[in-house]
Amino acid sequence: MNFNNPNEFIEVDENAEPLERDEGYTTGPESDTTSVTSNIRRHVKENGRTYHRYKEGKYLSPNDEAERDRLDFYHAVQLAHLDDRLFLAPIGTNPQRILDCGTGTGIWALDMGDAFPSAVVTGVDLSAIQPNWIAPNVKFEIDDLDQEWTFNEDYFDFVHARQLISGIRDLPRFFYQMFKHTKPGGWFEYVESGFKLHSDDGTLTNETKVGYMFDRFLECAAKAGVKLPDPDELTQLARDAGYVDVKVVKLKQPWGAWPKDKQLKQVGRMHAAVLDPACVEAYCLALFTRFGGLTEEEGKKICFEASREVQTTVHVHAYNWLWHVYGQKPE
Repeated sequence: MNFNNPNEFIEVDENAEPLERDEGYTTGPESDTTSVTSNIRRHVKENGRTYHRYKEGKYLSPNDEAERDRLDFYHAVQLAHLDDRLFLAPIGTNPQRILDCGTGTGIWALDMGDAFPSAVVTGVDLSAIQPNWIAPNVKFEIDDLDQEWTFNEDYFDFVHARQLISGIRDLPRFFYQMFKHTKPGGWFEYVESGFKLHSDDGTLTNETKVGYMFDRFLECAAKAGVKLPDPDELTQLARDAGYVDVKVVKLKQPWGAWPKDKQLKQVGRMHAAVLDPACVEAYCLALFTRFGGLTEEEGKKICFEASREVQTTVHVHAYNWLWHVYGQKPE
């Protein structure tokens, strides 16, 4: 597997071309485990987007069709980064019980169900946005993973979590519960993006649209009490919970097709395609309007301009980190 070295600069392709997209900015309309019922499937509308009703307001990203499409496409981006692997933990060839925390649309859980047809895969999320027609070995539950889990202890061969950010407010408790419900000898893997942007050559500044947007994001996230993770903290939380052989894989995730490396260029191109205004809004708009004092229109304009810069230019050589932290519960 050809993972890029996190200590190396990403070489820039001086002949890189942006995505073919350059539209102007326009406005317009736009405790106990709970089964997937019609009540939960009704969503809360805010800023032209819909959000989960169960434990309303807890998770800051929407759950509408645009967000579901983004989640599915971003799944493809991560597969491109991992050479089509669904995970990095050495879980063996015959896991029987798999848990996907924060399953979203359920696409990872469904792929795991295909990859391991003898396993039972359970996906858990706050939003009931999973498909109705699923494989017989995959099931979905609506629950708040910050609360006490209802699964048996020492139960799962593999516990997986990806991109949870504001969905989990008590990370030490979350890691403890992952450990508690992992069977001895089983594995966990926690995947998270770094929510700070970097550039190796100084092309990212707060004068760029995307740099300005991220400065506002970090400011509003702090006001919202959202604690943004880092790999050292995640690794230590896993060890404190009781996991051993804990490892972290750090990947640079380019924002655009500017890298010279062929694989990173493809990842960057796909990532830029994901970063349309609806995607940027998914992370930022609720924070901007709830905690940043911005109107819906002002927040959407910042999101649009940042997206446009990523998708239509290659002069900002920005990337963020993607971390895979995994480890084993002792036998």
